[in-house]
Amino acid sequence: MKQFYALLCLALCFAACNKSAPTYTDIEWISLEEAQAKMATEPRKIMMDVYTPWCGPCKMMMKTTFKDPAVINYISQNYYAVKFNGESADPVKFKGKEFKNPRYKANVPANRRNGVHDLTIDLGVRAYPTLVYFDPQLNKIQESRGMAPANLLLAELKKLNGETAAAN
Repeated sequence: MKQFYALLCLALCFAACNKSAPTYTDIEWISLEEAQAKMATEPRKIMMDVYTPWCGPCKMMMKTTFKDPAVINYISQNYYAVKFNGESADPVKFKGKEFKNPRYKANVPANRRNGVHDLTIDLGVRAYPTLVYFDPQLNKIQESRGMAPANLLLAELKKLNGETAAAN
């Protein structure tokens, strides 16, 4: 019986000492303003998904790529994930400047194109989806256009973080 308790204690100690990275079930999408605020306490790179409500590849990426457990965990541990509607009516503050969408038309159905937001133009986004990456100082470091499968996105995220990762 003593051996059983000794083994149980050993197993519990091993489990307590073997702390692995937390597992996330979903990406925490935040606004660009929220990401900028979080930079004050925990600087990270930002991955901004520029999408539109009518974009089929954007919807597919949300249902597949951004639901992949490896992608979810890597983004959650290393990046701030920002979701930005490239045709939104909402003003956005970025790097001390306010961006608006003066071309937005309120009567356009969500499944139709609308005016392009000034931030989208300023960032040079010309297609949806586009992932725009920023360093912790909010400088644009790269963009990727089009839908990316999970293995390629994960490789790109790791490469931007200075890690080597082969795409499957």
